[in-house]
Order: sequence, then C-alpha cells, then structure tokens
Amino acid sequence: MLSAALLTWALRKWEDSLLFAAVVLLSCVASVVGQLGLDEASDALNEGLPAVVQCRRDGVLTELPTAELVPGDVIEVSRGDTLPADVRIVECADLHVLEASLIGEAAPVRKHCLADHAMVSGGLAHCMLYASTCVTEGQAVGLVTATGMSTKIGKVAQGLSKAGGGEGGVFGGPLQRTLDVLTRHLAPLACAAFVLALDAAHLLQYDDSDVPCDAHPDPEVCRWASRVRLAAMTSAKILPQTLVPVCMLCLHIAARTIRQRGVL
Repeated sequence: MLSAALLTWALRKWEDSLLFAAVVLLSCVASVVGQLGLDEASDALNEGLPAVVQCRRDGVLTELPTAELVPGDVIEVSRGDTLPADVRIVECADLHVLEASLIGEAAPVRKHCLADHAMVSGGLAHCMLYASTCVTEGQAVGLVTATGMSTKIGKVAQGLSKAGGGEGGVFGGPLQRTLDVLTRHLAPLACAAFVLALDAAHLLQYDDSDVPCDAHPDPEVCRWASRVRLAAMTSAKILPQTLVPVCMLCLHIAARTIRQRGVL
C-alpha cells in the first residue's frame, strides 16, 4: 500500500496518493491505540493486587508488603482479602473464593486442603488459591508457590501486553498465531499476483489514460511506473490491510470492557 502511494505520487495522481497514505496512516494509528490499550489492561491487572498481606515469618505473624513476598512464605487470608500470590492451601475452614478474574465464574468456589486432582474447576485446582482472586467466606493458611508474573494472573497480564508484539512465544495467543499463519499464506499469493499483474500489463501494453506519459520526459519509464503501480494495487487487494488494526482494537475494547465490569 505504501509503495502504491509512492508510485501514484511520482505519477502526480495526488488524490490516489493521499488516499493510500491515509489508509496506511490510519492502520498505524489503530495499531498504536490498540497496543496502548493492551498495555493499560496489563497495568490494571498488576495494580489489582493488595499492598500488604498477613505473613508468618519465624513463627511471628506480621504485615508484609506484597512486593516482599517470596515462594515459601506462609500467609493468612480471611473473608474480604484479595490473594497477592498463588498459594497452596495448608489449613482452611469453610473457605470459598471468587475466581471470576481468572475463569469468569460468578459463583464462589469452595476450596479444600487436600490435593485432589479430580477437583479442578476451569483448570484451577481446589487446593490452590490464586493471585487476584477474593476470599468470600472462611479463612485459610497457605504456602506461597508463585509471585508476580509467575502467577496465573501474571501470565494473563504478560499475554495481554504481548498480544500485539508478534514474538510468537508462549504468550502469543491463538489470535496472534492465526494471524501469523494467515500472513505467511497470503504473502506468497500477493507476490505471485504482483508478478502476474505486471506481466499482463506489459503484454497488453497497459497505459494509464489518466497519466499523460507521452508528455513525460521519458515516456517508457512513465509507462512502466504505471504498470508497476497497477501490479502493486492488485497484490495489495489480496492482503487485508486493516485486519491487524481491527483485531488490535477488538482486543483493546474487550480488555477495557472486562476492566470496567470489575472482572479483573
């Protein structure tokens, strides 16, 4: 699309050139806005953790900043507390936890101390407490197993921040991988379409009636530029120019809606 804009500018077709440039600019702006929205959602996830937690160290219960928690610490939580880390339950009494931030389930889930692999809801074990979830009933003592970005909610935050980064790693997500596969399949088709369109334009002696090449200092160069422009426009039709920006905006809107509804 950018090459078509440059060619139309060189051929002095100002309106077409400005149109192509506007499409490229809008695509870039949409991508930037979408990425900023995903970064904002990622920051919101990180800010959803409590500032302090009740932690046992050396047998003494103290109030510890969440940032100082490390795997192996023993913490206590009760009704109304938000989990600051992923925790393996050691002791509990009538414990119910709201896990909507991870699985979207509106009803609280009953938790147990026993490691029963059959008791799993939405991929979350019933003997575990997860960062950003909230205790609705009961109380528990647990062993910290993961903190920060190593927690399940931390991986969600990383996935949001990298959703548009194209790193193709663990956090690329199904959408990113699908777009990558689509691009790899469409790129050869676009190249083939460019070659075929250029060859056809040359064989048919294509001459753009809107561009007076006869008055050009080098008419042959002008005709070839018109043919290359036609081929570039033909190949550009195969590539969905706005697909990635539209996907980024959809992710941005979804993340903002989830945040506004208080799920995360």
